[in-house]
Amino acid sequence: MADNPDKLLDSALDEFEEHKEEEKKEEAFEKTIKETIEGLGDLGGAGAEMPEMPEIEHIFSTLSQELDANPELKEEFEKLSDDLFGGINGSEGVLNESMVELRDKLREYIDRKRTELSAEDLSRYSAQLDLYTQICDSLANGQQDQAMELVARLSDHGELPSELMPPMPEECTIM
Repeated sequence: MADNPDKLLDSALDEFEEHKEEEKKEEAFEKTIKETIEGLGDLGGAGAEMPEMPEIEHIFSTLSQELDANPELKEEFEKLSDDLFGGINGSEGVLNESMVELRDKLREYIDRKRTELSAEDLSRYSAQLDLYTQICDSLANGQQDQAMELVARLSDHGELPSELMPPMPEECTIM
């Protein structure tokens, strides 16, 4: 019976140490993601110039090294990526859902307002619709890189019609 308190204390100490180790891993994961997001935030913004390729390569190189050094972090990052892009074929991800919704709403808007739109607006919205369609097709075929390139080209065609613009949050914070 005298061993039971010792075993109980040892077990509790082991659980405490495991818990602390898990907290450290979570903190390291959050720190890496925060630094990566901050690094990406530094890439642009209103009136900001795009950084040189070596800066972008450094950010992704650092992220890659962090992921290679930490299997748990890599697993969490892959899970996050799957949630965003929808895994291998991209048809189930949040990004795809948003693009499909915008494509469908824009198509309906153009059909409904075709006679009311100026030639310039009709041309612009048609070009946007074409890009949204290509983005959806790329995501459905697992071509996330191509989809991201197409998303970047959307800004070349101006804003969506105001009634299709999602409401902007009052304040957006990251972590």
